Amino acid sequence: YKGPQQRAIDAARVAELVDAPGSGSGVLTDVEVQVLSRAKGRVPNGARPSVFVTTNQLHDMTNDERSRRANGRGDDELEIREMELDDLSSVFALGERVFTADQWPSLYRTWDEYELVDLFSSDGRYCLVAEYEEQICGFVLGTLIEKRKSSWRYGYVLWIAVDPSYRRLSVARRLLDRLTSRLIEDGARMMLVDTDPENKDAMKFFKRAGYGKEVRHVYMSRNLTGTTEYQRRRRESDR
Repeated sequence: YKGPQQRAIDAARVAELVDAPGSGSGVLTDVEVQVLSRAKGRVPNGARPSVFVTTNQLHDMTNDERSRRANGRGDDELEIREMELDDLSSVFALGERVFTADQWPSLYRTWDEYELVDLFSSDGRYCLVAEYEEQICGFVLGTLIEKRKSSWRYGYVLWIAVDPSYRRLSVARRLLDRLTSRLIEDGARMMLVDTDPENKDAMKFFKRAGYGKEVRHVYMSRNLTGTTEYQRRRRESDR
């Protein structure tokens, strides 16, 4: 949990960078620039993929399970903590390494700085990282969905990624457990997640974590480069 003092420090640093870009840390990364642009209201929201949805009932989880899932550090010194401003560039780089165009094209198309900054800005409590020996080795990004005129709240796992070199540490499971614990604390009664149906490893991972009730969702795309409107705008921009 990031206390009020640390949140105040982060806010002060962002304010300092907004007022005087380049001061404080010296050189801003591309992702930090996006954070500052977001603070000034210039960055649009990113898109999120939705292909395959599973759900998991949470109301019958025992107190022992909640306590275990809330434990952020293991014997191997893997720490699960809330994402901070300084983590953004490392998290974005890890996502680029994991969500590759050749293996997961839909994830590759939708993973960008805007998506990361949008979630960090709006749902920072549900943006968690795994750190091992001062290296970011995994992350999970989630959100809490509240339905109008309904007492139900839903936790949604939007992104989860782990550096393959650290998979022996059960990083993904620990990230998911910590996120689940936080969402339970905030009143979630069900968890949702989506993944590519061809991602067999992810399917097995979520099923082992208690997810089920598969719902197939068709994800469609359209290439616009052949349309008259696109070609006209392209010619105008090349002038």
